[in-house]
Amino acid sequence: MESTFARTRNAARIGTAPVIPDLSSRIVKAVRVENWLSHWTLARIALAALAVQIMVTSVRPLIFGVDGGTSVHEARHLGAFTAAYAVALLVVVARPSRAHTVLPVAAVLAGSLLITAIIDLSDGRVPLLGEALHLPELASVLVLWLLATSSWRPRRQTRRDVPAGSAPSLRVVDDDRLAG
Repeated sequence: MESTFARTRNAARIGTAPVIPDLSSRIVKAVRVENWLSHWTLARIALAALAVQIMVTSVRPLIFGVDGGTSVHEARHLGAFTAAYAVALLVVVARPSRAHTVLPVAAVLAGSLLITAIIDLSDGRVPLLGEALHLPELASVLVLWLLATSSWRPRRQTRRDVPAGSAPSLRVVDDDRLAG
């Protein structure tokens, strides 16, 4: 009495393995479509708005080289980094599962902006309204954290969540006990 697994393993050894269709690409595509359509949450919409706002603020320094009292070269570097950060946020909007990847970068950016804002405000170099321009970057960390912790992940189903007979199940049985 040989099990299906043993028979498949033996058939593979002698070159007569049964042909099993490869459904992986269809399954991956279905999961991607489901992920894209079912999780348009308020957090993703807010992150998209923040990303667009950050991208808009990067245009002036990036193209014209104007950013406060900095040189043209420094302004363009700051504009390039700001545009890259906005693109990273848009990637998370498209693929919420990437929030875990972008969150550490956003946290370092927000922490740096917060520390330098405190120093600049205490020295009187920049007025409070001047530091308010960095609020989108700070808010993006909160939204990324929300996406990374819970909103994009579907709840894991347990046996108790599925009513009996409502979902097909895959059972592995011996060939002698196959049901039609």
